Amino acid sequence: MVPRITTKTLLIWSFLINPVLPFQLHSQNNNSPTKKKLISSSSKIRKAPLSLSLPSSLLSLCAVPNRKSSFIREPAERQKLKEVTKEDKVVGAEFFGGRKLREDLFDPTLEAMANVEENEDTTKYIKWDDRNAFVDDVSQAFAKSLQGQINGILYAEDESPAEPEYVYSKEKLQWSSPLTFEDNQSATTKTPFEELSKGLEFYRRLDVAITSGKTLSSSKSNNINGGLMVELRWEVSVAWPNFWEARVLLTGKSIFTLDEKKEIIQQVDTLDEEDMNSSIFSQVTPRFWDAYHLGMGPSAELSPTVSKCNKGGILNPYTYCKVPPRLVYQPTLYDIGGRNDAAAEIIPNHSFCDYIKTTGPYRQRYVPTSPVEVQILRSKESPKPRLKFSMPLSVEIQTNPTMPLPGDDPETLSGTEADAQYVWQPERTVGTVPYGGSPQDEDVTKLRKRLYEAVMKDGFQPKLDINGRPVFFFWSYNIKACYTPETGLGMCIYEYRPKAANGNCVGIELEPISGSLTSTKGSVIEKPFLT
Repeated sequence: MVPRITTKTLLIWSFLINPVLPFQLHSQNNNSPTKKKLISSSSKIRKAPLSLSLPSSLLSLCAVPNRKSSFIREPAERQKLKEVTKEDKVVGAEFFGGRKLREDLFDPTLEAMANVEENEDTTKYIKWDDRNAFVDDVSQAFAKSLQGQINGILYAEDESPAEPEYVYSKEKLQWSSPLTFEDNQSATTKTPFEELSKGLEFYRRLDVAITSGKTLSSSKSNNINGGLMVELRWEVSVAWPNFWEARVLLTGKSIFTLDEKKEIIQQVDTLDEEDMNSSIFSQVTPRFWDAYHLGMGPSAELSPTVSKCNKGGILNPYTYCKVPPRLVYQPTLYDIGGRNDAAAEIIPNHSFCDYIKTTGPYRQRYVPTSPVEVQILRSKESPKPRLKFSMPLSVEIQTNPTMPLPGDDPETLSGTEADAQYVWQPERTVGTVPYGGSPQDEDVTKLRKRLYEAVMKDGFQPKLDINGRPVFFFWSYNIKACYTPETGLGMCIYEYRPKAANGNCVGIELEPISGSLTSTKGSVIEKPFLT
């Protein structure tokens, strides 16, 4: 399950890109001991698993599974220079006039009590128990089995189940996929697991997460091969082997057919984006703002939008597109400070599950994602609007069976009713216009009005919330949410982008239209605009 493109549609850049301005890394004061926010404006040719030939000097071949742990070990020669390691000293002991070792201060009784309290306070989201994503027991068990086998291939510290419940048939498997290494004619003799092993020899990183599933049929009369049919959605993320390690994210679904022995006898893969070559090309290409802020952080996984087309004509242009279903991390709180506080411009502090070490011998590897979606929700029950942040998750963290949730934040203001949870978002149809400002700018209200009038003129029907108001949102591409595979959201990167660049988007959700993008006239909605 690795992307396949042709050499005609890929350009390899050998030049280096220098940052225009040096980056700055700021930290916000945070007395909480568990959360922190970090803010910052060869002649030999090798066949790659993309039907693509690249000079071997550009590749970083690993040939062994990646490590899921985010901690980057310090070189051995540096470790020898340290007389006292992190494990040898008690944190804070030197501030009380002594350098006693851990053994002198260790109390087994207190340590046991501390462990119990820590386990009780830990809250987690259990991926397989989310019925919005995995709607039935069969798809849940099937997805859980395949994800465990995938993790055993991709990650050195994970082991595949000794006797998996579901396996690929060695004799009867038929596999059709746009992600295969070889031509589809010969791909039927391969399995997706063999393709994943090949991918490890090419990509800097390779992550595959199963995100949702449902049972399609259990009747033999409904499919040509007979047996059970299950549909699973998945996400594939790779770090391209160039010097900036561009992140390529592909989403799609697979339909599996199983026989009575629970062996997979057929698999048909489909990508959400029909033009896979252009999708990969746009993500491998060095994006301007990534080059401008080179050094701030790794390349980000960008949430995909598919079936794009331009609408609205010359006077009121907007982009019509679809957003594939995804799992997002969704903090919310009441905006008690109003527009002057600009609370919608930054991720609230209660959202962070931990902090990320970006320097030193125990620095951590992390994956940024973008954009962050912001919604300003109003209701009759409260005079204050409620801010909802929807942050896409990295594919790597979604390979875990559980994901961390933050505990209580003592710095959160009373009255905000702050909350954070993981939410499965179904497929959405949206219209967007570019904008360079912030979510709570006064100009956003005018832009919403023009966007609403444009979609109504084209005959699209805006989607309404429970209060009968159109669902508007704001995509902040200048915010990158950063995740580690162990601790969840630990940092956000804020990029500087001039307003004239129109780097963000204002959008409206539309009622889905089956088939083509041709719409029908809808009814007029009163008082649709949010302030």
